Order: sequence, then structure tokens, then C-alpha cells
Amino acid sequence: MEEVPKRKLGELLFLYNTERDLRGDIFVEGPGDKLIVDYYLQSRRLRGRVYTMDSIDFSGVNFDELGLPHPSARSAVIALCRELSMNGAQVGSMLFIVDRDQEDIVPSPHINGVHLTDAGALPVHIYDNDAESKVCSLVLKHRMSENNLKRSVSAACFVLYAARAASKRLGISAKILPPSRDLSDDGQNGFVICKESYLRRCLTACGNSHQLPEFSVEVNSILERMASLGRSAYTFINDHDLFCVLKLIIDKVGLSAVSISDVENMMSMSADANRLATHRLFCEIERIATA
Repeated sequence: MEEVPKRKLGELLFLYNTERDLRGDIFVEGPGDKLIVDYYLQSRRLRGRVYTMDSIDFSGVNFDELGLPHPSARSAVIALCRELSMNGAQVGSMLFIVDRDQEDIVPSPHINGVHLTDAGALPVHIYDNDAESKVCSLVLKHRMSENNLKRSVSAACFVLYAARAASKRLGISAKILPPSRDLSDDGQNGFVICKESYLRRCLTACGNSHQLPEFSVEVNSILERMASLGRSAYTFINDHDLFCVLKLIIDKVGLSAVSISDVENMMSMSADANRLATHRLFCEIERIATA
């Protein structure tokens, strides 16, 4: 199949400054995000076109000068919104969506005009109470309560979130590893993560184990900050972390052998447009797609 040429920024600027029928365009990071938004638009019978960052040519954009990490699809969405708005495009008729990531702890530059996901990442919106109930009944076969699963997922994912944010804040290299060795059943409230052991492994993987005291203090400070914000738990859950932790829990309960891809597919099949419509982000998608 012949590869479709990427659209250049100059071409986009020309289109958005001369055409009147380009309202409802939605820009997301990658193909997985596009699948979810496309599913939502089709299910709700909304118009709108969804574009991923790999369809746009960003040559000539200096991401370092903007203070944005690169290569990064998230940075590309932010840079695209900035370039279009600075050059007269009516960005209010479009939607630019990026994963929330560690935004609440480590803010990104030039984020104005860009919509953050409510959850840590767009696919995490699918993992609601209904999806959680299905995991407990159909996958874990009621060997774990929904409350214990909720606590287990949050406890592990929060540490991974804080470790990733601490690495950014301190400029310390730490590899965010699957917490397989450090996740254990406490026999009452579900699975807990041995934080000190996990953080040591993340640092050791990069040859930085000597920085554990400083790193541990920063992680604990971030965890306290997260708790003080009073936000929903899924605000601090990354999709890759979620799928990884769910796979580990399923493995440790010992009912079946699944891959992270299996878990991701299970979550995708739990998507329900009407439940997604209750989230602020999807209300914005609906607004743009009906304008």
C-alpha cells in the first residue's frame, strides 16, 4: 500500500486560514487514542475527524527551544496547537488532546489551549467501575473483591507515577520497571507494593542506586502532594502502568496466563460510549463535534 504523505505545518496553516468546513478536527497523540475517539464519535453519531501526530510533518519545529521533550507525540500535539494559534488559525473550533501524564506534578510549557485527559491517559477512561466489576467476576472469578482490586491497582500505579515524576523533577535517570518482584498480597486488602525495593530496582537499572535516599524522599513528597489534590485515583494512572499491574495481579492470583496486550484488548472491549460521555473530556469532544 502506498504511504500517505504527511501534512506539513504550512499546509495546515493555509487550510485553517482559508477553509470554513474544517471545524471539528481533533488531534490526538497516537493510533490507540484515535481508535477510542473514533469509536466514540461513531457510537454517538457525531461528525468530526481525528488525526494522529504521525500524520503530520514537524520538520522545522525546534522542540528543544520550546522546552518540550522530543521525539514525543505528546509534545507534537502541544507544538501543533501553539503553531496554529500563533499563526491565526481558529483553534477554538478544533480539539487538541494529550495524556495528562504527570501534568499535576511536572507541568508542561505551552499547554494553554490543549485539553488534558481526565485520567492519566485516554484509554484509562474505559477502566471504570463497570470494567472493574467485569475483571473481578469474569477474569478473577470473584477471588478478589472490587474494593481490593481498586486499592491494589491504585497503590501500585501511584508509586510508578510518583517514581516517573520524581525522575523528571530531580533529573535522575530511573527505569520505570514492572513491579512484579515487589507486588505481594497482604492477605486482607489486596496487593501492596514494597516501595523501597521497587525504587532501588528502578535506580539500579540505570546505575544510580546511590541516589536512592534523595529519590525516595522526592517520591514520598510527590505521593503526599497527589493525596492533597483530592482528585480521582485515575488522574494518576498511566495506561501502560494500568495494563501492566492488572496483568501482574491476574498472574499472581494464578487463574490464567495473560499478556499485557490481552489486558489492553479486554479493556478496549469494555468501552461504552454512554459511560464515556460522563467524562469532562468526552463532553468537550461532543461539543467540538456538534459545533
